[in-house]
Amino acid sequence: MATVIIAVKHAMPELLERLEESMFFFGKGETGAVLKTGDIDGWPHVSCELSGNNSTVSAEDVALLRYYLSQVLTDFITHNQQTVYLDQILGQYYFYFPQNEREEILRFAANKYNQESKSGKRLAMCGEIRNSLYQYLTKQGYINLHGFIVFRLQEWMSCLRQDVDQAVDDFLMEKEYQEFVKLLKYFVELQQPKINQVHVVLDLQGNIQLLDQNYQHIDQSGMEWENMWDEGEQDDHLVSMLITVAPHRVVLHRQIYTHYAKATDTLKHVFENRVVLCKRCKLCQDISGHLHLKGK
Repeated sequence: MATVIIAVKHAMPELLERLEESMFFFGKGETGAVLKTGDIDGWPHVSCELSGNNSTVSAEDVALLRYYLSQVLTDFITHNQQTVYLDQILGQYYFYFPQNEREEILRFAANKYNQESKSGKRLAMCGEIRNSLYQYLTKQGYINLHGFIVFRLQEWMSCLRQDVDQAVDDFLMEKEYQEFVKLLKYFVELQQPKINQVHVVLDLQGNIQLLDQNYQHIDQSGMEWENMWDEGEQDDHLVSMLITVAPHRVVLHRQIYTHYAKATDTLKHVFENRVVLCKRCKLCQDISGHLHLKGK
């Protein structure tokens, strides 16, 4: 008989489900596997026990058990436990954020973790975790999963800390952006519309053009788009220009909302239902000819 006992501080049904799927393999031969659960000193425990028909278990089956357990525990740690430890790191280093903001930061961190989990570095780390678990289980029949994570998976914990730090930065930037949008929205609400409708398009040179409801050029004196090489700067200037013009309705044509996604998102938040995204029109299809005709 061979037994491995797993202590889990943060019990999750996913672990038992993963173990049951893995232990099913042993029911096909002479060796059977039994899973038992219970609490010891307030900690949830799971025991994985192998037993043979003749009361003996082969060394191969024991090695196979350790191999499967290392696989299962690796998947459980990297796919089911990350949120628990992200939250702990957040509470330890960023406790001064209000609870509602910590919850939002945790969501940012979890998304960051999921994105990074597909990287070569994180995939290689999963292999290292699996090897570390297997080596540990070859020497020990008892594993405290929380202790193993904290003391032996420090590289993984370091990655979680990086994800939390990045999430805090992203959250603060998003918060600043939302406050900026709120201010712009308030400013727009105070203004009386100066023009009924504005069409926003790109010309052949890639410069932003503003046209009124009659497709006539709106004066853009003081705005030198040609000298703005940074797309972020152009996004900001586009938003600033439209707020200055203060139209009742803004029509963003395809070239604009596909190329200036950030500005489009900001304008939709500021002007709300006054923004229209043009799906297809003659102006989108042949903007240069239309502008040339109106310019005569």
